[in-house]
Amino acid sequence: MKKRLFFALMFVACLSSCKMKEETPVVAEPTSGIPTVFHATIENSDFSDPTKVYTDDALHVLWNANDNISIFAKKTLNKKYRFKGADGATGGTFEEVASGEFGSYSDIDFNYGIYPYLENTGYLFDDIIQVDFPKIQNYQANTFGREANLMVAKSSTTDLNFKNVGGYLCFKLYGNGFSVRSILLKGNNGETLSGPVKISFDTENIPTMVFDDSDPSKLNKEIVLKADTPVALGASEAEAVTFWMVIPPVHFTGGFTITVIDSAGGIHEKTTTKDVAYTRNKRVTMAAFEIKNEALAPLEQGIYPFIGTGYVFNKVTDQVNIYESEGNAWVRFLEIPTLTMREMGPIPLSASAGDVLDVTLTTYVNGVVSGMPENSRITVQSVIAGKMNAVSDEGARYVFRF
Repeated sequence: MKKRLFFALMFVACLSSCKMKEETPVVAEPTSGIPTVFHATIENSDFSDPTKVYTDDALHVLWNANDNISIFAKKTLNKKYRFKGADGATGGTFEEVASGEFGSYSDIDFNYGIYPYLENTGYLFDDIIQVDFPKIQNYQANTFGREANLMVAKSSTTDLNFKNVGGYLCFKLYGNGFSVRSILLKGNNGETLSGPVKISFDTENIPTMVFDDSDPSKLNKEIVLKADTPVALGASEAEAVTFWMVIPPVHFTGGFTITVIDSAGGIHEKTTTKDVAYTRNKRVTMAAFEIKNEALAPLEQGIYPFIGTGYVFNKVTDQVNIYESEGNAWVRFLEIPTLTMREMGPIPLSASAGDVLDVTLTTYVNGVVSGMPENSRITVQSVIAGKMNAVSDEGARYVFRF
């Protein structure tokens, strides 16, 4: 199959979680003076959910066995601690886990805890923690997904009371014969929803977050909820399935849009134009709405209404090529001004409508791989006369020819 591609598409959805630059592990300084055991609880919530933390029937946040947290134990040093209790506990002991230590060894006045543990979490200065607010969240039945619920704690002792940083948005969906693979949330006025944040504390240790705009390229205008196994919907409103998403405190000045991708690659949108503000530690549930069998607008070559995330193909300054080998193709997007290339593949040339393809997104700068390759999943919608239409789990739409 040595067909040559003669033109290609539009834009790729980059699943980057926008990780901050990791500091070099510190191993030279002794850490024997740092406590190896902490006790942690979670603030009372009458609406909450979990992450590797979960909720009970009364919607209180609970710990799971082997939850990992970051602790800055009166040092600017990020160390990993692991929960030693059982699933469902409201509090318990966290013990230090041998791991790389990130940060410097300067003294600070308090102990800080952050859930979930991330290597790139850092103590900045003046009582401020820097951490990522998650863009990619994983579906979990009746609650939010593992490691989605960002929580922080501040204490002068080894007793840490964790408090939720964000709030909770719930979507109720139903539709006979439909299964959901992913849900994309975007503000209608382009509000920032994920990426690096700075967290400070008031006199009662209540956290306040602001997005860190020192590098705008790391900030995201969307949150994506993914289901590795498609979630079957009920046929009626009474059987609607609830999907949880952790969101930052945000003011949607023009409302927001959610885009649902079903297991066949179909795209379903729900938009509200109401001016609405969401606050920390509050849950808001949308009225249930139905996923219907509605035809998608045809995909043609060019630049389309922006649905997904990441790269948008510029027909003036960019080039698109397809490399074919042994029955597969890789789509390559070259940004000529920056000498940056993004490659997506492999895509079987024999793919047909309904096929679900696991692909890899790799970025090259000046011919050298930049960052870790990312994984994505696309669903082929149609293949007609050598032109393939597809959509990614994150809502990006593709069209290209072989």
